Amino acid sequence: MIFFPEKKKRKKFSHRLPAWEKVSGYSGRNIVHDGKYLEAVKYSMPASDTSLAGKKIVFFSDLHWTGGSNREKNILREAAAFIAGFQPDIIISGGDLISYASRIQHGIDALNALPEAENKLAVVGNWERYKTWIPDSRWKEYYAGAGYNLLINQMYCAGGFCYYGIDDIKSGNPEINADFNGKCNVLLAHSPDTAVLAGRGDVLKKINLILCGHTHAGQIRLPFIGALKTSSRYHLKFDYGHFIHSKAGTHMMVSAGIGMSCVPVRIFCRPEIVFIEFVNAI
Repeated sequence: MIFFPEKKKRKKFSHRLPAWEKVSGYSGRNIVHDGKYLEAVKYSMPASDTSLAGKKIVFFSDLHWTGGSNREKNILREAAAFIAGFQPDIIISGGDLISYASRIQHGIDALNALPEAENKLAVVGNWERYKTWIPDSRWKEYYAGAGYNLLINQMYCAGGFCYYGIDDIKSGNPEINADFNGKCNVLLAHSPDTAVLAGRGDVLKKINLILCGHTHAGQIRLPFIGALKTSSRYHLKFDYGHFIHSKAGTHMMVSAGIGMSCVPVRIFCRPEIVFIEFVNAI
């Protein structure tokens, strides 16, 4: 399976869009931790194999970390306490760790401040890819400094799960060039746009779960209206929430993320981390 998007031929409309059905959005979230600085949202995912029931994933994205504000310090402290109590099997960072190259070490320090897990993975976002002078090997070294295995069009398998980290669609070179052969196959894509364009039927049928961020859930939301705008070619289609592909049965979760980009404010759109627990299908 190979996916090579050609930037010059990309279109805003995709015939694959109607198959993605929203199961729950921002107003229907299962908030299990409503903290002062951070929310934690839980999803229950049907286990594709009974041996995977009880497995737990923590996913966070879009920190855009600066390391200099009290807000960030409080968010980090609250996130660390919640993750420690949840005791995940794996922790996943979904890209856009920092906005500015001068803050890379601050971002790595933030990752180091989070609890340990048996496995820790990461993917790059568009803000990492904007820094074209930093090679992949260097990014991998940065993340390795916090114990994270950075996947760039690569597969990682452990404990019955196979995770494929795909490159960012806005400024990277996303491709799927590996077979999914785990009991549960998870695609890690910074943006839901990547998941849509990579979502040919033959690919999606082998993928159980997709984890994304990037949209910030709009970052500015209005009551009864929702997000005003997102950084997606599909406008508000994938602003936030839990989606299921009606033909392939693939689940996709799009997170609101933690940090802020471009406009340093969140309105009716709180920072969040996501945790997913696999349960036996009824």
